[in-house]
Amino acid sequence: GDVAAAPVSGGAITAGTWIETGPTGRAALRLDDGTSLRLDVSTRARLESAAILDLSQGAIYVDSGLPHSRSQLEIRSAFGVARDIGTQFELRLTAHALRLRVREGRVDLDHAGSVHVAEAGEELRLLDGRPLERGTVPLRGEAWDWTQAIAPAFAIEGRPLRAFLDWYARESRYLIDTSKVPAGASGEAALIHGTIEGLTPEEALRAVLPTCGLSHRLAGETLIVEPLDDSPRRRAQADPS
Repeated sequence: GDVAAAPVSGGAITAGTWIETGPTGRAALRLDDGTSLRLDVSTRARLESAAILDLSQGAIYVDSGLPHSRSQLEIRSAFGVARDIGTQFELRLTAHALRLRVREGRVDLDHAGSVHVAEAGEELRLLDGRPLERGTVPLRGEAWDWTQAIAPAFAIEGRPLRAFLDWYARESRYLIDTSKVPAGASGEAALIHGTIEGLTPEEALRAVLPTCGLSHRLAGETLIVEPLDDSPRRRAQADPS
């Protein structure tokens, strides 16, 4: 029968069905508990149930919602089992290696009778016949670009701007500073309208903020949202000197 998962465009996935993406295609699924599953190019996986996924090649990104949620998704591969402890992570499998990158929360990797714990910003690598290697991975930037290309769109119509910014923050892992925005302009009462279907989170941000009279700029790990007239570019245009 069907498992509790469906492509973000609708429909349902039958338990035991292999999901395959080609060299130029990706796929996005959503479980009934809200967990987002994204498959990179050249990936082959099978969703055995809402809690178990078999990965035979390629890469999958999991976003189970808030840290320490109860999703407890298991991803099984020839190298062992990765258990989601409420998190965002990527698992990438080749014929001879497995790489786990954790963006938020924690993942337990059960390999050859030992459990290896990876937390946010950590990377674990398993290669045939070699000891486990541990390294670091940035929480944002191009390491995660492919996951943004197929991020499920946020339904913005009639939603508060604050909710949109929270969605963007989760996808991008940037902190959001709205201290320069007038009171009420970014809160629950500030509703936005339209659609961002087909846009990446970054493209959506660039499309939505100007309609609210706002701009944005990056300062380290923080995205600063401010009124359009206060942006450096606007000030430079208004005062060429």
